[in-house]
Amino acid sequence: MRLATASLDALPAEHLARWQSRWGDDVADGLLSSGEAGRILGLNSSTVSALARSGELRVAGTKGRLRRFARADLEAFLAARHASP
Repeated sequence: MRLATASLDALPAEHLARWQSRWGDDVADGLLSSGEAGRILGLNSSTVSALARSGELRVAGTKGRLRRFARADLEAFLAARHASP
């Protein structure tokens, strides 16, 4: 499983601007779909969904049957993955 190595806060401003222009403002400060979360984490959306079902990745909200993820939860997930051996 490949994981991104930096949080969004560590991205240079021009990189964050590119993410926002490509995927919208939600990437910077809102709830994200499993696909958007996957792009940030370096995982496919199926893996993100599986992590959410298993409880390893917190689901912040839902829109109907669709999962939504908070940016802070993704950053916490990355930090926990990097802290474990």
